[in-house]
Amino acid sequence: MISVNTRKIIPVLLFLIIFFNNSVSLKAFDYEISSLREELTDISIDISLEEGEYHLVIDNTGYVSGEYEREDTFVSIEIFALNGDPEYVSDSKNLKAHYYWDVPITTDTFLFFTIHFVFNITASNPITVFLTDEQGFIDFEEEVTNFDFREPIDAFLIIGIILGSFIVLGILAGIIEKIRKKNPKRTIHVHREEEETTKTQKLEKISTIMYHCSQCNEDNLTASKTCQKCGTKLKKVKRDLEELEEI
Repeated sequence: MISVNTRKIIPVLLFLIIFFNNSVSLKAFDYEISSLREELTDISIDISLEEGEYHLVIDNTGYVSGEYEREDTFVSIEIFALNGDPEYVSDSKNLKAHYYWDVPITTDTFLFFTIHFVFNITASNPITVFLTDEQGFIDFEEEVTNFDFREPIDAFLIIGIILGSFIVLGILAGIIEKIRKKNPKRTIHVHREEEETTKTQKLEKISTIMYHCSQCNEDNLTASKTCQKCGTKLKKVKRDLEELEEI
């Protein structure tokens, strides 16, 4: 049975799981978010670019989408620059599994603030396409080179392990809490027994003054010099409570 504290933690865990799941899917390199198309065979990107160096990346590695099981695919591209030069470019390539195709694009915005591009891509198998700048492409190359596609990160497996660990810890915490709640009562009971024993010992040590007749072998509480029975002179003695109870 899960404890109350564990049940309170579950909503927080769900939030962390969602956050973690989204985090593991993010990549470190920068790219134009509006240009991203994941796992499609027919793609069209309509975008305006400022002057600079860009890279149209046709990805068949699965690194961006997280789909690592790939097949060879035949890819065809058409590039329209509506107010640029050249106005039209086309190309095609057989793209192997776990490879990507980099199409460099250089924009010269002479007389224009931006150049409007249309990229049309078709593929025989699903691919991912995105547009990035020079630094973004360098970062992408480095990440893909260092990534082990044979052992991809399984985010759901990691999340399952973390969630399972929290549940087990919650159950253990509940068991420990129950044991902790039982122990104080037992401790109080033991302490009470010890206090009663101590009180008894103190009572046993309490003493009183008695007047003893050696002839009659009796004690008398009355302060008298002689025994009322035999007239023998009484002797003052100190008696413990334990001795009186025995008498």
